[in-house]
Amino acid sequence: MLQEKTINEELLEQSREALKNAGNRNIEIAGSASEEMRIVYEADDFSVSASGKNLRLGIRTLQDHRLGFVSTNSTSNAAIAEAVEESYSMARLSPPSEHYGFAEPGPNHVACQEFINEDSQLPHMSEQELVDVADRVIAAARNDPRIRLDRV
Repeated sequence: MLQEKTINEELLEQSREALKNAGNRNIEIAGSASEEMRIVYEADDFSVSASGKNLRLGIRTLQDHRLGFVSTNSTSNAAIAEAVEESYSMARLSPPSEHYGFAEPGPNHVACQEFINEDSQLPHMSEQELVDVADRVIAAARNDPRIRLDRV
């Protein structure tokens, strides 16, 4: 049985694809991934339920002190390769500046180590647990005089 990839695994694959396309050229890749499950509760009834996910890569490149940057939410290898090349093309056309560069790694930096920041319990919550959290948020909002609730 094939196991579905997590959103962070997908993001890491895309980042690695961008890095591979850069070859030995200077590149910095920042990724962002989010999954959303939205439940709108109005007048003691559910009015909207929706879910989705979003992956984004920010690709920053430097060539001869010239900066290029592209942001993409395309997920195919071809689209990522195109975004990397577009960032290098932008760098070639940009004016040079002695101030452009990549930051020096900090003392705790580990080369080639991927960083993931996520709430590890959230994806494992049941629908009822999510509804309970929403109920607690609504109850707290009702008791806060700074908050005015509409159609709750």
